Amino acid sequence: MRLPTRQQRHQQLIKQYVLSRRTMLALLGLACTPGLENLVKGDTPSSRPSPPANPQIPTLPQHEALTSQQERQQQLEQTRQQYQIGLRLPTSVRVATLPIQEVFSEGYNKNRVILSQKVAANQQAFFKNPQLFLRLEDYAAVFPVLPLPDIANTFRSDAKFTQQRQTGPNPMELTNVLALNYSLTQKLGITDEIFQTVLRSVYRKGYVRETLKSAIQNGNLFVTDYALLDSDTVTPKQNKFLTAPIALYYADRSRRDSCLIPVEIAEAN
Repeated sequence: MRLPTRQQRHQQLIKQYVLSRRTMLALLGLACTPGLENLVKGDTPSSRPSPPANPQIPTLPQHEALTSQQERQQQLEQTRQQYQIGLRLPTSVRVATLPIQEVFSEGYNKNRVILSQKVAANQQAFFKNPQLFLRLEDYAAVFPVLPLPDIANTFRSDAKFTQQRQTGPNPMELTNVLALNYSLTQKLGITDEIFQTVLRSVYRKGYVRETLKSAIQNGNLFVTDYALLDSDTVTPKQNKFLTAPIALYYADRSRRDSCLIPVEIAEAN
């Protein structure tokens, strides 16, 4: 049997490609055209989608039964009567009266009054005997009446310090080392010996496998760099001083509740 020539094979491939392409387009048209499969089967497509048999399955309001639509309209009218607009502001509105279910409870209002009285008494007691803030402990005098916040006794701990970096006033300053545009070892002077000494102390182990290189590659090192405070755009006021610290943290992901471990804190060079 004579084999087809190169030109004949080329023509066969073109025919197969055209056939495959037409078949593919036909299948796509069948899949993407709603109701087309019903026409192919000879069935008459429904002009309106029917609601699901299970009434617990939510549907769009316009697809619900007429009784449901009427009930929904009544609820909307009742809500409009309850929330009468008293003042329209540029970005919000203020209602004239609040429904009973939206009003603060009597117990909540009493607690607010009691707390406001305590705050006022605390402020008056402090102003009667004001003290200078020379040490961090002196800030406890701000609470002569109110109880001292728990953080006053825990803010020096590593756990509370790292928690403030994540949920404190400026958590967006925390940056992965992989995103830095400078050498971490040059700016901080951090070494494997220092890094592993900190981890051994935290884990209470004599040997730690993690190194600076592996921690960086795994994305487990983070910094908070406040070098901006050391620029000419920041001018400290008289008798007020600013530092530009940089801190290094290690993300311990070995536990279910991963946490940050402070490794080193230094001032910007």
